[in-house]
Amino acid sequence: MDLFLLLLLALFILLWWDGRRIHEIAVRSCKQACVEAGLQLLDDTVALRRAGLHKDENGEWRLRRVFSFEYNAGVSERRQGYLVMYGKELTLLNLDPGATYH
Repeated sequence: MDLFLLLLLALFILLWWDGRRIHEIAVRSCKQACVEAGLQLLDDTVALRRAGLHKDENGEWRLRRVFSFEYNAGVSERRQGYLVMYGKELTLLNLDPGATYH
């Protein structure tokens, strides 16, 4: 039983650590996209909105994470964007304020 709890704890730590790395990649991607578009990423943060198993474009089941973020497109104009990641791979980054994600 002790070995099972230890393995469960190790799995939890591994998933948490991987989630932090994915989050850092998402933040870097948002910063880069905003700089390239002449925008400002607000608070330098992204928020995980949704996570789950989905089929990718090759029909393989992968963990998909959807993050949202806010950016400034003008003097006082806050807009929301989102990005979608399969594993460590950024598959979509959208700066369109009217877009929705599924």
